[in-house]
Amino acid sequence: MTTRRNLCAAGSTDTDAARLEHLWRQLTETANHTAYAALEIRERLRHLRDHLERAASLSLAAWQGLGSAEHAAATLSHFAELCHHAGHLLGAVRLYAKAVTAYEELERPKDLARTLVNLSAAYTALGEHVPAVEALKRAPGLFVGEGDRSAESQARALLAHGLLTLGREPEAIDAATRAEEAAAAADDDAGRASAALALALALGRSGRRGHAERAAQRALQAARRTRRPDLYHSIRNRLRSEDLV
Repeated sequence: MTTRRNLCAAGSTDTDAARLEHLWRQLTETANHTAYAALEIRERLRHLRDHLERAASLSLAAWQGLGSAEHAAATLSHFAELCHHAGHLLGAVRLYAKAVTAYEELERPKDLARTLVNLSAAYTALGEHVPAVEALKRAPGLFVGEGDRSAESQARALLAHGLLTLGREPEAIDAATRAEEAAAAADDDAGRASAALALALALGRSGRRGHAERAAQRALQAARRTRRPDLYHSIRNRLRSEDLV
């Protein structure tokens, strides 16, 4: 015998099913719109990337036509950075490499060093760690020649991290140690923190636990002195991931 309770329950089930179907249709429609929007954005980015390299070529040709090698080099570097920020990493690598050659010919060591650091970052983003390290190797010495110990420290710390990615711990320890020395000479606490972090990671992976923990403490102390909570927490989390704090 059908009761009122059974009828209500059946009605309730039908209502829930209808609501679920309506929700499913809404979610599907939203997902489709999102997918189409993503495709459109990707296509626009592709056009933007093409335009960036084309604009770089036109601007470069104009400056070369005027005989301004300095402006031509700056144009290459500028458009390389634009490509880099737009996610057009292959284009960025191509333009950074050309800028490196241009600054070498101009004998502009500081601009050359900065461009090498950027070239390394683009290679790293592509997952090409060997050329990234090779590009970075030249930068610290160039900064030393210009008397910029802070920039030297940053470049050596980046080099240490790159070497660690390749499993080259002894070289990473050397690069990080020299980075820490350069940061101390520049009285750069952010540089000290970055260098000590790299050193702690390299020592830890080399099995030198005690030395690694001391370097980790130096990294945290230096980060705290910068009064930058973002830097402190980033370094602390990185050290925690390696069980060094």
